[in-house]
Amino acid sequence: MSNSISSFKDLKVWQRSVLLAKRVYELTERFPTREVYGLSDQMRRASISVSSNIAEGFGRSHRKEKIQFYAIAHGSLSELESQLEVSRVLLFLDDKDYNELTKEIIEISKMVSGLSKSLSPRSSQLAARAGFTLVELLVAITLFSIVISIAVGGFVRALRTQRQIISLIAANSNASLAIEQMARELRTGKNLVCDNGARFCDALTFQNADNDTVVYLVEDGVLERKVNSGEPQPFTAANVRIPYAHFSVPDTNPDRVTISLGVGVYNPELEENITNIQTTVSSRAL
Repeated sequence: MSNSISSFKDLKVWQRSVLLAKRVYELTERFPTREVYGLSDQMRRASISVSSNIAEGFGRSHRKEKIQFYAIAHGSLSELESQLEVSRVLLFLDDKDYNELTKEIIEISKMVSGLSKSLSPRSSQLAARAGFTLVELLVAITLFSIVISIAVGGFVRALRTQRQIISLIAANSNASLAIEQMARELRTGKNLVCDNGARFCDALTFQNADNDTVVYLVEDGVLERKVNSGEPQPFTAANVRIPYAHFSVPDTNPDRVTISLGVGVYNPELEENITNIQTTVSSRAL
């Protein structure tokens, strides 16, 4: 590393990763509005993660910490490359934009690997691929399914299967984001009660940090959020089907709730493919 480099802003790889994030933001502006909390949000977070982790790694004093953050940046690039592939298959990106961004991601990945190798040649290759993200694992399953489909049913059937799996991946990603946002609001909320006063229910009422009365419920396959008896607002994307939402508030701890969501898509062929997402949240409000 040159002595003239005194800040992460002097790193060419950081400068190019910032421009990459800018380009991702520009392209995702063209995505369908239903993807604002889905694929668009995931791609933007992955692109921002690259420059952020390069900067944090540069600022760390210990070699192992630097390698760790450069490895995270490398992983975010792989995640973004996977999301680009999904976007192209869903026809959100044309071939020109897809090829341009893929080429830039590959170049930046090489530069990030170079940063790691300059610190520890033996550990850099291991650190650069320290593990698989959830999206990478799901994409790997998708590719495996495509190969099997081609063998037994030909290319047309494989393409249909691929699109179905991608739609399920996108639905689960959007629902996971929704339940994460619910949990964030519930942690600062209070007075968690079921709509019927029972321990188990299909609609949860509580007061948020702004003392607004909030209700989470499912209507016609859509997870909705209602504030102060106003009009319910959809909390999941239009292509996501939520057949049920169950809430459990134990009598022994009324400030804790277990949330269970059923997640699917609006596709007759995938009607029985329902994933259950569950989490338990405790209120931290005093």
